[in-house]
Amino acid sequence: MNDTQVFECLPSSKPMTRKDPRWDAYLHESHSPDELREWARSLSHFRFCRAFGGHANDGDCLRVALAVPSEQDLFDVAVQLGIALERLPPDNPEPMAGTSYTSAEFAKFKPSIPGCDPPIRQPGQVRIAGAAVLAWVRAGRLDLAMSDEDESCEVTARTVRGAQAVEALLRPLAHLCIDPPQEGRNCLSPKAYPQLWSDAGQ
Repeated sequence: MNDTQVFECLPSSKPMTRKDPRWDAYLHESHSPDELREWARSLSHFRFCRAFGGHANDGDCLRVALAVPSEQDLFDVAVQLGIALERLPPDNPEPMAGTSYTSAEFAKFKPSIPGCDPPIRQPGQVRIAGAAVLAWVRAGRLDLAMSDEDESCEVTARTVRGAQAVEALLRPLAHLCIDPPQEGRNCLSPKAYPQLWSDAGQ
């Protein structure tokens, strides 16, 4: 799964909306409306997010976001989820913008969480409740993203089961959940797709 921010870049001559049949075809390219509805209703906090595609080089995933406005909040949430946070040296080297690095050189950098002093390493790939999760902290929030362990750009029934296991640990943290975790039509949330949770939309 790509750690970087992604931008919408779908091949189209004009913007697509949720009522556009091309968007509907793209949204349901791999999963039927019934399957996405079933997944949406089986999860309390994780939301299915369709890849932006194109040059974004991202993939489908399940996302949840938690508000962590302070360092203490971050540590409290990490303890609840079983995420070990690592303090880094005050002089932890960071990659310089505009500088080219080989993949081996770049791999030596330990990305840190912005605003922490002394710095704390970004959790990155972790296991929560036995499931593989990408955990990333930015701007007072902890983002958790999941995709299939064998097909990193896909969400499968196995991914959903893993998210359900993680949600068991999220229950005491429900008041911190940010919904939707991602704005826009690519995220199947009650805000963007209320019909998925409506009996009338069946």
